[in-house]
Amino acid sequence: MDRVNEVWAIDFLYIKILGCLYTICVVYDPFNQGYLAIEVSETATAELAKMSVRKAIEYAKTKPKRFILSDNGKQFISLSYREFLDMLRVAPQTIPVGKPWYNGALESGNRDLRKVIYTVAIYLACKNTAITGPGISRVAIYSFLQTCCRHAQLIINEEIVRKKFKTTPQKVAQDQIQEEQQKMIAFKLKKIIERKRRMKEFKKKRSRRSKALEDKVRSQWKKIAKDLPFEKLFAFNELINSRYQIIQK
Repeated sequence: MDRVNEVWAIDFLYIKILGCLYTICVVYDPFNQGYLAIEVSETATAELAKMSVRKAIEYAKTKPKRFILSDNGKQFISLSYREFLDMLRVAPQTIPVGKPWYNGALESGNRDLRKVIYTVAIYLACKNTAITGPGISRVAIYSFLQTCCRHAQLIINEEIVRKKFKTTPQKVAQDQIQEEQQKMIAFKLKKIIERKRRMKEFKKKRSRRSKALEDKVRSQWKKIAKDLPFEKLFAFNELINSRYQIIQK
């Protein structure tokens, strides 16, 4: 992934708010770490996934160029969802079974998303205390969570500076990364490649040097063993071992 909208990732997460549990379907761009859609529903269904993809296309004004990545949940491998993607000419891609780290960028982003949603919920509840009052309906809580998700999407995409590019996902998507930042990223990558190359060369030289030194020590030892009688050779060997032990300490 080396550009925006090359690959998207989709997933479900569950959030409990005001005593009610809801499902959230998110569509995420791992390159700029931005959320293209955050949709709420009572349950995780293929219809929710389809609606989230539609919202993501509306938000990004394009489709993923390579594929949309998901786990092997029944909603994402259902015929309805696959036919929907085929109609949009978007290729589906699933991660290996039992290996969620293949979609690790989204999993990591969702931890931040939860924090932002809860923070927004607390802020909005303070402004509208009726939402926390007795007898509040599940429909009202659902609507409240939708509002929280919309605010969270704006905050994450437009206000929170991400570590990857030292700027917001929106600015990355709009090609507004500062020239200095682009140069710094290229410089760091160049340094990493150069460091790996030099490390390989150093290891090769060290292995050759170690072998040459071993051969030299072995030849000198054979010469000493040839010239000394057994008793002196044994004493010499004990002396060398004792000196070695002192050096090691």
